[in-house]
Amino acid sequence: MATHLTMRRAGDRVPLSEKWGLNFLSAAGSLFRPGWYLPQQPMRTQRFAALGLALLLAPFLLGAGPGAPEEGTGADGPDGPASFSFVVWGHPRAGDGEPPVHFKEILQRIRDLGADFVIVTGDCINGMYAKPKDPAVLNGDWDRFETGIKQLGIPFYIAPGNHDVNDPVTRDLFLERFRKPPYAFTFKGSRFIILDTVGIDRQTRGPTRYQPGRSNTWYAGAIPFDNYQMNFLREEAAQADAYEHVFLFFHHSEVWLESSSDWWTEVHPLLSGGPTRAVFSGNPWKGKYRYVERDGIYYIESATFPMPSVSGLRRQPERARDSKLNQLDNLQFVRVQGSDYSIQTIVVGALSTPSLSQTYWDQVEEGRSRREKLLVWFNKRFNSYESLILLAVVGGGACLLAGAVLGVGVSRLWRRGRRRSATASHRE
Repeated sequence: MATHLTMRRAGDRVPLSEKWGLNFLSAAGSLFRPGWYLPQQPMRTQRFAALGLALLLAPFLLGAGPGAPEEGTGADGPDGPASFSFVVWGHPRAGDGEPPVHFKEILQRIRDLGADFVIVTGDCINGMYAKPKDPAVLNGDWDRFETGIKQLGIPFYIAPGNHDVNDPVTRDLFLERFRKPPYAFTFKGSRFIILDTVGIDRQTRGPTRYQPGRSNTWYAGAIPFDNYQMNFLREEAAQADAYEHVFLFFHHSEVWLESSSDWWTEVHPLLSGGPTRAVFSGNPWKGKYRYVERDGIYYIESATFPMPSVSGLRRQPERARDSKLNQLDNLQFVRVQGSDYSIQTIVVGALSTPSLSQTYWDQVEEGRSRREKLLVWFNKRFNSYESLILLAVVGGGACLLAGAVLGVGVSRLWRRGRRRSATASHRE
């Protein structure tokens, strides 16, 4: 089994013969042989009948239809090993009422790549996060996202993110449109597992405490898997050897980026040693791209991210050090050919991401007010826990000293006042 992690230019096309793994022309050509299937009919009738039959069979000969990927565990097609590809798209969201980051460009890249389907690892919309919910805005954002991705004409799947589902309103809207995780599907002998890290059914601030018209935002971090989801994973791991490849998808990257996470003691051992090839997450926890390889399994964080405004960075200079502002937005493109697979990072927005332009940072620096420059200076001088502790000690010592000096001065003034009062009484 060959494995490749490479960079790919998004304009490169995948040959149709590789994409489908089936020579459609040779298969369809056999339908047009004179005398095939209808030997007693005139030649013209035979050809029209064969043409109609070819059109009816075309979706099956080409593989997956427009509604859903092909189900089944057979890894090899009539012309050889199964061949297909898919795109992993993480964290598409921008702001409320705005299209996803690089939306048109990304849709065109997916067309150019010729992927068979798309899996989105959460945060498709902003979800009016930490705000009172307006269903009209939420539905408008979902409609925009779905309309765009459906234009690709291929299936897509969504692992929910903490912006997609952040309270009872957004949860219900999500479940009206999309399948509830966890679930899995099979495509050409490979298994795809979609997991829930937002805790759709288990957030502590549930419907009983929800107050319409107010922000009731749920916890944004990863929610540990419950018994139901762990049993689901154990069942999938037990049957994993029936598949050529297994891939997992969820939203929160901290699930595996944190070395102390239960993932490494409870879930990873279930996957290691089997056909699991990669685990994809879409929350930009420590950047827009990170990966870890362990026991032959690639853990990949891949995301796009909306840029803060120039004025926003002037007010929050500490954000300039955020690695998300200094990495390229990206997708993951996975190609499978029998027992071989490759994972390629596709860069998007390279010439349209503001933070990659020097002009952007010049504007941030040059337009700062005196107060903002003072904040930047302070942030640069005291940008670690050690320096903040030192500042607190020095500041606390200075306050104690100032208090002592002030106390001595007040005491002296008080004693002087008493002496004067005593002197005046004596004279009287």
